Amino acid sequence: MRRDAGLSRRDLLRGLGAAAIAGCAPRARAAAPRADRGQEALAAARAAAAYLSSLEVETEHGLVWRKSADRADHLTTDLYHGSAGPTLFLLELHRATGDEAYLDRAVRGGRHLVDEVRREPSWQRAGLYGGLAGQGVVLRALAETTGDAAFRDAAAHTIGALDDAVFPYQGGGATYAGMNDVYYGNAGVIAWLVEAGPVFDDDRALDLAIRLGDGLLAMGEETPAGRRWLMRFGATDELPGFSHGTAGVAFALARLYEVTRHERFLAAALDGARHVTSLAYTDGDVCLLPHALPDGEDRYYLGLCHGPVGTWRMFEQLHRVTGDAAWAEWQRKAIRGVTTSGVPHTQTPGFWDNVGQCCGNAAIAEWMLTLHEETGDEAHLAFARELVADVLARATPAAGGGLEWVHAENRIEPYWKQSFTGYMQGAAGIGSLLVRVAEREAAEGAGATGPWKVRLPDQPLPRPA
Repeated sequence: MRRDAGLSRRDLLRGLGAAAIAGCAPRARAAAPRADRGQEALAAARAAAAYLSSLEVETEHGLVWRKSADRADHLTTDLYHGSAGPTLFLLELHRATGDEAYLDRAVRGGRHLVDEVRREPSWQRAGLYGGLAGQGVVLRALAETTGDAAFRDAAAHTIGALDDAVFPYQGGGATYAGMNDVYYGNAGVIAWLVEAGPVFDDDRALDLAIRLGDGLLAMGEETPAGRRWLMRFGATDELPGFSHGTAGVAFALARLYEVTRHERFLAAALDGARHVTSLAYTDGDVCLLPHALPDGEDRYYLGLCHGPVGTWRMFEQLHRVTGDAAWAEWQRKAIRGVTTSGVPHTQTPGFWDNVGQCCGNAAIAEWMLTLHEETGDEAHLAFARELVADVLARATPAAGGGLEWVHAENRIEPYWKQSFTGYMQGAAGIGSLLVRVAEREAAEGAGATGPWKVRLPDQPLPRPA
């Protein structure tokens, strides 16, 4: 997610004022019958899979997907824009429908990933959304569904490959060339390793996670309120949110503490959280982080990358490991930062023409479903349904068949609209949301046979097994 513009203070106050007039509650349109909602979501997920089929490319080993029709030469395999995303979504769609054709395509995507993870390791391909760690997540899910040892072995292989790709850091611990963040660096890899180690009975995973954690401790910078982490060594600006900054690093360190009980990781996570909250915009009883510092302190995003969806993950993890009610209160403020904003009916600079899992409707809808499942609060479910209805309304027929979502990935380039295939900005991630919606409606109706949705390791809920 690139740096660009967001929600201005004026826009924020306007949204809060409108919400106050409306009673500060999400606005729900007349609900369709439960079964109809689930079937509509599943039909749209199938249509997303049909769109993906038009951009499949056969390889020596299996399948990959083009990033978009406009980028026929872009054939990456990461979880952000690459073929790991369609592979994961097709596996989930098979779980939802029992359709073997989706499983066949997912398996073929997985075969290519098996070859990919066995290439020469590189720090540039280490991340959760940028490489090996995310590919390991997808391969593990394929192994659990198919029982295929080749997928399990390849997922387990990512532990050693990640270890081979790491550099010792002069200040202590280890690093992927100074990359700190959840999406591409130490923090996201830690989230994968602490789950992968017990699954594959490999002690190297926790050992590497600890070294990466110590690398983060060495890379942190003291601030008046606590400690901060920039996206990478040598960066001159700060993106404090979950994707590339301190909120995501603090989440990963708190998760590492949960597994190791090493107090140094909890102390650093708390320092990071104190720094984050010192930056937060809190007027109107909300929590919104500035998008970028020093240029961008009055811009506020609403999604996962730089907004409350991501910041909440840090607060939830800290509340889990400390039991401190103050972090639950910050969770509430983060939730309010979105529910009082007027989205999806009111577009703001922090909620622009984007429907993806990184920055847009899909990210917030996933979050609201999680909140409903955790709390039982029907307002969260109503808001999720409202967001999903907006996602469905914005689908358009694709030239090659199926449905696509044409949107602007970057706020500063609203004129550059594309449809993408990947998980974080494209049809795979949107389709994954729709599978989850169908599962939710089935669970409330005749009963789901799931789980259909695959939880990613940077998602604190539902709790990891």
